[in-house]
Amino acid sequence: MNKTDLAVSELLSMIRSGRFSEGDRLPTEPELVDELGVSRSAVREAVQSLSFAGILHVRQGGGTFVTDLDPARLLRSAGMALDLSNTDTLAELYEVRRILEPAACAMAVANLTDSDLDTLAGHLQSMRGAAAAEDFVQADIAFHDTIAAIAGNPTLRAILQTLRSESGLGLIRRAREEDGVEAEAILEHEAILEALRSRDSELARAATTVHLAKGQRWLEGSTADSVERADSRE
Repeated sequence: MNKTDLAVSELLSMIRSGRFSEGDRLPTEPELVDELGVSRSAVREAVQSLSFAGILHVRQGGGTFVTDLDPARLLRSAGMALDLSNTDTLAELYEVRRILEPAACAMAVANLTDSDLDTLAGHLQSMRGAAAAEDFVQADIAFHDTIAAIAGNPTLRAILQTLRSESGLGLIRRAREEDGVEAEAILEHEAILEALRSRDSELARAATTVHLAKGQRWLEGSTADSVERADSRE
């Protein structure tokens, strides 16, 4: 472990142990150098890394503070990294979504209200009436994010929002522009909504699993086609 990684590890340990909590100011850079036994540059790089991750906030001339550690904001930096992912990595991320999102849908059943169902029906209607692929995608996102919010676990919702990185959404836009894909997706979302209306958690889980499984198959096929086209150009 290099000195910067050591400094990062030690700073995280201080936060985990409760020595420094939300809003607390860290010791000065010279004090951290003495306490951690690393160089000034290692401390500076460690603070920069944790600032990028959203764990620390550096106020110019005011010191370094522990943030509110909100899951959605902490995961935002991960989302930026995912935006740079290649198609193979996105396929792996889709697998993670396929594990988590059906669970979120099943969890949502216990919290559903009639107003929630009306909101989901509105998103579905927006998908049906979408004039452009971008409108369809945004309604699709809103549908799934609403379910994640109803599930009542902010961290799970934040993770799912992160998995819908900009690069991943680009693939969704491509898929929606293919003949028949949009109509099929609407039917799949209708099945999810009907399962939620029935307050059947296992049916909701199954309907979401089917929807995401079809999406994953399309993504895998899209990846294979891209590789084949690249090979043909060589």
